[in-house]
Amino acid sequence: MGSEIDHHVTHAMRGCIRKCQFCGAWRIEPLQYKTSEELQKEIITIGKNNVIFFDNNFLANENVEQILRDLSLLRIKGRPIMLESQSGFDGRLLENNPKLAVLLKEARFHNVRIAWDNSFSDYLSIKRQINYLTAVGYNAKDIYIFMIYNFVVPYDEMLKKLSYCKKLGVQISDCRYRPLESTKDNYNPAQFRKGQPKEEYHIHTQAGWTDQKIRDFRKRVRQHNIWVRYAKDKGQPYNSEMEKWSYRHNTYKFFNLGRPPSWEIIEKSNTLKNRITKMKMIKTHCQKNKITDIDLSSFSENEIDNEINKILDIISENKKQLQLLD
Repeated sequence: MGSEIDHHVTHAMRGCIRKCQFCGAWRIEPLQYKTSEELQKEIITIGKNNVIFFDNNFLANENVEQILRDLSLLRIKGRPIMLESQSGFDGRLLENNPKLAVLLKEARFHNVRIAWDNSFSDYLSIKRQINYLTAVGYNAKDIYIFMIYNFVVPYDEMLKKLSYCKKLGVQISDCRYRPLESTKDNYNPAQFRKGQPKEEYHIHTQAGWTDQKIRDFRKRVRQHNIWVRYAKDKGQPYNSEMEKWSYRHNTYKFFNLGRPPSWEIIEKSNTLKNRITKMKMIKTHCQKNKITDIDLSSFSENEIDNEINKILDIISENKKQLQLLD
């Protein structure tokens, strides 16, 4: 069912110039940099048009400007490559050299992320970083801010940071802190009502964090992101019905079907509602069985439902066979 992997994962550098208390990259990885020539040779050899960098601090590469210029011109199979940095960008380096924002855009980096790891007092710096990115054409709603929570910044101050992100119109990628020496983490997001004791996962009580505050912050971030994606530009407040739109959007993305029909169209169509319900069932099965995606993009509107039913029949038959083996 899964489609061929269409991306290439790599590093342009190892290690990091920062020494963040919560991170182990600078402790275990010595600084190493690839040159632009080395990186281009690798990308051309692999031959993928989507490249994802797993660098801990991509912009800290001493060759970064040349790399970005060359990547903007690179073509694979006659087409430009699309780029992403999974760990985001060091916004402080962006502030020191705003030209990097131009080069990132020209090199076709998307899903841009920067980090706001420290206190609320850094808000003006974060605003400048966002402004540099939007000035070169990035949409604020497509920019993510990494925020580490359950760490030294208290819950109430994290809410101030979240509120400021709302003013900026950017999304948040929340990162729950776990000590580097931890050997287990039994945090269960499904235990929202019941909760969990600190014996089951790390709760940074020194900064006043509790299980309830951890879960509440995560809930607020989810609601904030849904509002930014689907309501902000329409001038509407968040409401719980938007949660449905979020999962519908992710479901269509899983099947490579692009953006789903509008909320109003779906609500008036039993055919679409039934289709989405079946797609969600298939998606759940695939995720449990580590099947990354299913590509239905080549099928016509009339063919999609037939294909979905075929997949459900295959899943049902496989379950019957497993029951017989048991």
